[in-house]
Amino acid sequence: LVLKEPYGVLESMFLICRGQTTKLDLSEYQLSDGSLFFAFLTFSWAFVADIEVGGEALRWLGRVRQDIVAVWRILFLRRYKGTLYYTNNSNNSNDNSGSTLTPVLPPLDQPPPDNCHKIEDTFIIFWPCQVSHPDTAAMASPNSKCNDGLFRIGVVRGLATRRSKLLSLFLEVEQGKHFENNSAEEVVCSSWRLVPDNDEDSANVVDGEVVPSGPIQAKVLPGKMRIFGCPKRA
Repeated sequence: LVLKEPYGVLESMFLICRGQTTKLDLSEYQLSDGSLFFAFLTFSWAFVADIEVGGEALRWLGRVRQDIVAVWRILFLRRYKGTLYYTNNSNNSNDNSGSTLTPVLPPLDQPPPDNCHKIEDTFIIFWPCQVSHPDTAAMASPNSKCNDGLFRIGVVRGLATRRSKLLSLFLEVEQGKHFENNSAEEVVCSSWRLVPDNDEDSANVVDGEVVPSGPIQAKVLPGKMRIFGCPKRA
C-alpha cells in the first residue's frame, strides 16, 4: 500500500498540534573499532551502501543522483562475500527450522552461539530496516512498523543474479513490491551480526552515516523513543 496523503512541514505541524505520540524502536550498533552507534532507520552494505557513498559527490543533483549511481552500479556490479548471523526473540519470523534461538547475540568480540542462524554467501544487497520508508521515495521494507521490535533485512544474494533482475527490483522499491521479485528475500530478526570476508572492500552505512568498515552487530531497543504521530488503531 502506498500512502497518498500529503506530507511536509504543514502536515508535521498538524501532528505536533494534535499532541499524540507513538513509540519508536531504536537500535544499538557495535562497530569494529569498539564504539557504539544508535540509530532508528536502516543499515546498508554492498549495493545500497555503494549508492549512498557514491552519490555524495553528486549531491548537487538532488535525489536523482541515487538513480544515476544505481544504474552505474548495476552495469558494473559488485558482489560481496560475507557471513550473517542472526537471532529472533519473536514468533514473527520467516524461519521454519524449529531451532531454539538466543534473544540477543553476545558482544562483537565474542564468537556467536552455536544455535543462532547463519547465512554464509555472496551478497549483492544487504539492507536491514526498522521502518518502512528510509526516505519518502523508497518503501524499502513494506512490512516494517515503527515499534515491532524487529529488523527486516532485505537480501539479494548469489553469483547468478542477472542485471536485468536487479534493475527490475530497483524500480519496484518505490512501490514496495521488490519482495515479489524472486531474487529478493526477507530475513526477520531482533539482532544480527555481519562479518565481511574482506574488511576493506566494502562500506558500512548507518542511517546515512558512513561508519568503520568490517564486522558490525546490531540489536533492537524496543520502544525507546516517542515521536509525534497517530498511534495505529486496532
